[in-house]
Formats: sequence, structure tokens, C-alpha cells
Amino acid sequence: MADISLLQLARSLQSNAVSGVVQKLGAKWPPPPIISIRSVGHCLPNMQWTSYERTQSVQPLSLCTPQDLTQLVAIIRNAESNGRRVHAVGSGWSFSDCAITADVLIDTTRLWHPIQTVQQAITAAPKPLVFHVQAGIAIHDLYIALNNFIDPLSGASTPLALETMGGASGQTLAGVVSTGTHGGDLFMGPIADSVLAIHLVGASGTQYWIEPTAAITDKSLLRQFVVPDIPLENIIYDDDWFNAVLVSVGCMGVIYAVVLRVRPQYFLIETTSATTWQQFKQTAAAQLSDTSSRFLQVAINPYSDGSGNNYALLTTRKEVPNLPVLPPLPPVQPPTKDVVVALLHLVGDLLLANPIFTVQNILGDLKQILDGILTALEAGRLPNPSDFPNATNLLIQLINNILTDAPELRSILATAYSNIMSASWPPGTVGDISFKIMDANRFRPSLGSVDVDPPRVDSVGGYSIEIFLPTNVTGGTPPTPYYIGFIDDVVRMVNAADGTHSMLKTFLLGYVGIRFTGPTRAFLGMQQWNQTCSVEISTLPNVNELALLTAILDSIYDFPQNSALPLPHWGQCIDLNIQGYGDRYPNYAKWQKVYGALSNNFTTRTFENALSDRWQLTFRPSFMSVGTQFLHKITVNQVVNVTIRVTVQNTTAGGPVEGATVTVFDEDFLPPLKKASGNTGADGTVQLTYAECIDPETKTPLECSGRVRKERYQDVYFITPVK
Repeated sequence: MADISLLQLARSLQSNAVSGVVQKLGAKWPPPPIISIRSVGHCLPNMQWTSYERTQSVQPLSLCTPQDLTQLVAIIRNAESNGRRVHAVGSGWSFSDCAITADVLIDTTRLWHPIQTVQQAITAAPKPLVFHVQAGIAIHDLYIALNNFIDPLSGASTPLALETMGGASGQTLAGVVSTGTHGGDLFMGPIADSVLAIHLVGASGTQYWIEPTAAITDKSLLRQFVVPDIPLENIIYDDDWFNAVLVSVGCMGVIYAVVLRVRPQYFLIETTSATTWQQFKQTAAAQLSDTSSRFLQVAINPYSDGSGNNYALLTTRKEVPNLPVLPPLPPVQPPTKDVVVALLHLVGDLLLANPIFTVQNILGDLKQILDGILTALEAGRLPNPSDFPNATNLLIQLINNILTDAPELRSILATAYSNIMSASWPPGTVGDISFKIMDANRFRPSLGSVDVDPPRVDSVGGYSIEIFLPTNVTGGTPPTPYYIGFIDDVVRMVNAADGTHSMLKTFLLGYVGIRFTGPTRAFLGMQQWNQTCSVEISTLPNVNELALLTAILDSIYDFPQNSALPLPHWGQCIDLNIQGYGDRYPNYAKWQKVYGALSNNFTTRTFENALSDRWQLTFRPSFMSVGTQFLHKITVNQVVNVTIRVTVQNTTAGGPVEGATVTVFDEDFLPPLKKASGNTGADGTVQLTYAECIDPETKTPLECSGRVRKERYQDVYFITPVK
């Protein structure tokens, strides 16, 4: 991995130490433990925990795995009595630190059992088809349990299904709900919008049952048959409460169980066709309004061909009640063999180019592993499990050597990109049961075994960002939908990251995928519009990819300040450089009002963590204003040094802001080049001296950029004065 300042910044955001709040309070806080939480559940001290994609790692004071509600309540109560923070974690599939804490980490994966008592309390008419289950269940286990459902009254097999889901199933139900994880169903919200009731364990172990105002249950029946330990005043039928808790990234408490609206099992027919991004843009409006299609996804080759076009794969899905009534369709098939063949073609094309020996040696090793995988597949045998990660690591090493030693081979990589895309998601039509079509990660792995549980931690890892934009908001001349303009910008940035047009040199060893969904009711759900476009950029690690993802993520903060502000995914890399805040969401104030009610007016901070701090979810933020004054410039050894004074004021309460960190940097470098940094004094001012910024084309003095940052304030950006 390249040694870049932005990478160091990203790593510093990981919660592998006590929070900044704790550091500020000093070594005397938290107080010494009073009660050992090891006695209330399976808790282990100082156990290292790593996320699935290896982007987060923490050694919490205690890692607890409750096996029932009683243990969960006890763990939270005892953590609080020791002055500790608490956060729930599921399968660890989030790239961000949304689910972790350095204090008491609660692993919910043992809370996976169906409960199915809520049916006795449902009074809504017509009675909805629901599944009442502990929220630590993995999505894969959930859809299998639904498909194998036996009607308790008749004893008959009654296959059920999820209304929607994302493209993977390793996450827990609470995880996908709490982060707004989604699929690509055009007119449906994310899986969170299938939730009808939430059983929450909040601060002090207090339990709540929360439903929308138009509840499906009766309170007295709930108390009698479902949740006898929850007092009537904690059974809440309120839209604002429900919409706030639904997507709350663990800040409201631990979701113990949910009531999920489900449906009879169904089948999907999926069609994928080759096109270009340019062609799709011409038909996008019609595609987005096509009610005969349930699903829409576009995978884009970000590397433009000689005609300036970008190869793309367009995928749609239609729902049918039963496949046998239709002409025979091939079922979902893993594309591993075709992917291996496409990679071997790439290896062959690179060898024909007579590359430098550092590239040639890796090509030989990679070809040997790929040949072994292909031989095993053609013989009907499973390849050696270690071959897949070994091939991936060699591919990463190959890309790095090409970027460093043989940049002339870059065009061969770009040409092969489309072939590998088509091998990974082949054009054509398939039909299968709902979950086999939707769960591509499990039933269509590009490299690996089919329908097996993923490892606890991926052997290679990776990074991913995902941005959400409205489909119906336009800007510019002629008016262009924001999402199209953003994707065009992504394509330009990826192509420019070749070390020629910018200082960034990388190759996107991953994909650019866009999907579309309906709206969510959740206040902090990313799908805030009637129809939302999500743009996901994912890549393997260690190819200087983080700098590119950071630049793309930073670009969303250049959008006009209106109701169409792009939103990053809570579970993906979310704030690598420029800091976002909860007030990007139009219902942020309503969300905070409910959080205030659950946290004793923001004073009980049990479920606060580093992400909730940075995004100002779990406290009422303060605001700053910044003023700059040019003082002088001095030339030393042909370098012009500029001195300015920066003044920072508290616009919330008035007065100067002491201890704010002021940084000046040059944005013509990627990553931005830090010029100077200092902290404001008691008078709210700091004096900074730095080498002036120069326009790379005109060689004339240029404004530098500046940032002011202080805990519990929103960052402020400014432009330095030029004389």
C-alpha cells in the first residue's frame, strides 16, 4: 500500500482506541470496574475483532456473545455500571466503523432463533404475513428458514420469501436494517422497509417495542403473549419513533428482534444484456418508469474504449409465480470457469507484449495457479481452496508492478476489463427461486465455491464506497440528472488516475455498479427520494485504491446545498477525508429528538461510538465561523512563504473557539498536500506560515484550501487570501 497521508487519515478513523471524548476526560474516566460482565454472558476480555473486509480492527475491553434476551439486558446494564460504551456487531460486513466500540462489543450472531409469538397479538385487518425472529440471524439463514416454513396450524409446507434483499447474505438482519442495506428493486425500499415492529434493548437495559402509528398489534395482547417484561409505556406506536430507530446504526440500542413482513415464495427471471453507459443514458428515463420490470442494475467498465464509450451490462428482473409454466430457462450458474478463462486470456495478452521481468515472473506464477483451477473445474473437482486467494494476491501484485514498471501495459488491462466483466456476469437469461437470483454473492461467486458460508474474515479484503442520489433532480445546461453527472465524473476520475493527468496512479481492480430503489421511511435511510440511484465503487486492496475512492467520495460535498445532497452508505467507507454530518438528512432533527428521548436528553451515552461522534448523531452539534487575514509574505531560497491569521468563532454560543485545528493544504495534489497546521489559542486565533500555492499551468500564486476541525463542532472549509 502506498504511504499516503489520506491512507494514514483513514486508518486513524478506526476505533482501535478509546474515543476522543474519553481521551478528553482523562485517565480517571471510565471508573474502575465494579461488576464483572463475564458473569452475565459469554464475555471475553481483550479479544481482537476484525471486520470481514479487514477495513476495521479493534481489541475491545470485552467481547460478549449473549445467547438470549436476559443475557443481552444484563450485559448492557453491567457495562453501564462500569462506565463503558456498548455497541452491537453482527457479521462484521460493514467497511465503516459504524458497529464497533473499544469498550464492550456485543456479538449478536447467537441471537438467530425464530420467535413467532407476535401472531397472537396482531389485530390489523387484513392480517399481514409476518415472521418474528431474533435480529442476529444471517440473511442466508433467514431466507432458508422462510423457504422451509411449515404452517403450524395445517402442518403443510408453505414456502415463504423476503420481499427484497441485497446482493449478498452474510450480514445479520439487524445489520442490514440498521445501515439501510438494499438491492436494486425499482419500486421498493430496502429490506428495512419490510420491518413492521422492532424489539429494542436501550440504555440501562430498558426494553421497548416500537411500531408505526398504524400498528399491527394490540398492546394488551403484546404484554400477554409476546413481551410480558415490557411495560405498557414502552410499547410505542409512533411513526417518528419507528422511522428513527429503523436505520440508526446501533445508536439507539441493540435490536433484539424484529417482525418482518414476508410473502409467499416466488421466482425471478433475470436478463442481462451488453450495452454501453452512453446508450443507457439515452434510455434511462424509460427504464426507470418501466413497471413491468422489478429490478434494474447497470455495471459499467469505467475505462473508455477508443470511441469514448464505456462497455456496460444492463440487468433487469421480472417476477413470475412459478417457473414450470414458462419455457425452460437455465438456473443460476457460478461463472468461475469463464472468469478463469478470461483471466488466462489477459495473462496471455500480457505475455505477448514481452513485459519486463518483474511482470513476466508474476504472470508465470499466476498462469500456473489459474491453469490448476481450470483443470480441476473441467474434471469436475473442487479446486484447492487456497488457490483463489493466492490468484487474487498475485493479480494485485501484477497490477502494482505494471503501474510501477510497465505502464505501457495499462491499455491491455483496460481492454480485458470488459471481457472479465462479461465472464463474471454473463449476458443471457436465467430463472430461479427468488433468493438464488438475488443472492449473487453466494450463488454466483466470480471465484470460489457456490452456496457455502463465507469465512469470518475475508482472506484478501477490499474497500468500497456507495453514494445515493435522486433520479429526478437535474442541474446544469442542458439539464442533466445529478446521478448521471456524478457517474460521468466517476468515469473521468478513474480514467485520469493513470499518473499522467494527475499525481494519482492506480487501476480500479473492482467494479462500478449502479442500482435503483424506491424510497425508505427511515429518517437516516439513504433512499430519501421517490426513486434513488446508488453508485457503488468497490476494489481490491493494495493498489493505491484508497486515494481514488477518497477523491470520489470527497466530490459529493461539491453538490449544491439543497434537498438533493448525495448520501454515503453507512456501512461502506463513509468519511475518508471530508467529514459528513447527520444534517445532510432532511429529518435529522426528528431523528435526534427520538435519540434524545432514549438517551435522557443526550446525557446517557451508552451507544455512542466514533462514527456517531463524527457524524454528530449522538450529541447536539456546535458551529464555527472562520475569518482569515493576510499578514505578509517572505521569499526564502526562492520559496515564497505566506503568513496568515485565522480567527475561529463559536456561532452557536458566541465567543472564540480555543483548541481548533486549522490546516492549510494544496488541492492541486492528490491526495491534497498539507502545507501548515496549528491550533487556535484562547483568543480563537492561530498564525500559520506556509509555501504559497501555485497554479500548475500559469505558475501564478493561487489560493490554498483550509479546514478547521474541533471535536463536537462541524468542520469549516475556507480559502486562504492571496496578495
